[in-house]
Amino acid sequence: MYSKNKIKNAGKTFKSEETQTPEKIQEALDVLTYWRSIHGKMIEKFQECLIKKSLEIDSKAIIAKRLKRTPSIVRKLKRLNHIQLSSMQDIAGLRVVVDSIPKVKRLVKALKSSDFAQELKNEDDYIDQPKESGYRGIHLVFVYRDEDYPELDGLLVEVQVRTVVQHAWATAVETMGTYLNTQLKFNEGKQKWLKYFALTSSAFSYLEKTNQLIKYAHLSEFETYSQAIYEFRYNQIEIKLNAFSQVSNAICEKEELNGKYNLVLLDINRKHVEIEVFEPANLDEANVQYTNLEKKYNNNDNFQVALVSTENIQELRDAYPNYFLDTHLFMRKMSIIQRRYDKMKNSA
Repeated sequence: MYSKNKIKNAGKTFKSEETQTPEKIQEALDVLTYWRSIHGKMIEKFQECLIKKSLEIDSKAIIAKRLKRTPSIVRKLKRLNHIQLSSMQDIAGLRVVVDSIPKVKRLVKALKSSDFAQELKNEDDYIDQPKESGYRGIHLVFVYRDEDYPELDGLLVEVQVRTVVQHAWATAVETMGTYLNTQLKFNEGKQKWLKYFALTSSAFSYLEKTNQLIKYAHLSEFETYSQAIYEFRYNQIEIKLNAFSQVSNAICEKEELNGKYNLVLLDINRKHVEIEVFEPANLDEANVQYTNLEKKYNNNDNFQVALVSTENIQELRDAYPNYFLDTHLFMRKMSIIQRRYDKMKNSA
């Protein structure tokens, strides 16, 4: 058992990892392993309460849990200066997917009620006020209370509640972000991808009668559909998402690829994929080849190059166990947008 100061100091070590000794980094990793493990014990207990509440409201609710992976924790500590390991809110996370906005609201109300055993610390409503990226959902952070287990008492857990439509959008963003090697969900990356997903989020909002993104609020419903469909076709979203999903499933099915790096070259026109596998010890060589391929195909949108670790793909599987890289739902929602657009165009 480590003190809060030890945990806080471990976080500081990761923030300045480049200047630390191997011994210091190993000590910080030992602390982080402990910190994640007790969050794992806590999330199992918390999930029992959440499942009961969720299924009372939606019998088909999807409930998934995940512990934040070590690389993700370290990246977050480095990216956000104000974040400390000892107070990170989303090391333990649960996601609930229900089929409609009214059920989201009912579930959130139930989780905030006095008869729910856990203490609400913070709430962010990204449905009423979606993020600039287009992300939607409601995040609730709870302080876990358990007098029988003092080690777990006071730990934080984040619960994300979203609709199936919002989940379909988020899954597509995660899939594209993994293969584009960028954090699209944090509004990072090439403008064309950010624009497409933000426009599509605004288009999907008409399906659920929720608020549009502020930057696209000046567009009419018809204009929003029109621009989203144009970007969808121009960026060949369907072909790329389907190809990425197939590649990911192929990689995950091969146990011998665990912990390795996969240099992926996707020929979109031919629908052909080449994968070269590298051992972790040869990551430098993989990066050199990755850079060379990026240069070679920089101005050719028919090719997509990615360097993906199986751990990154496994992280997607952990976060989306029920919809692992399943982009079909996202495609069906885009088809609805297309039908609505056609109907409005024909009746104009």
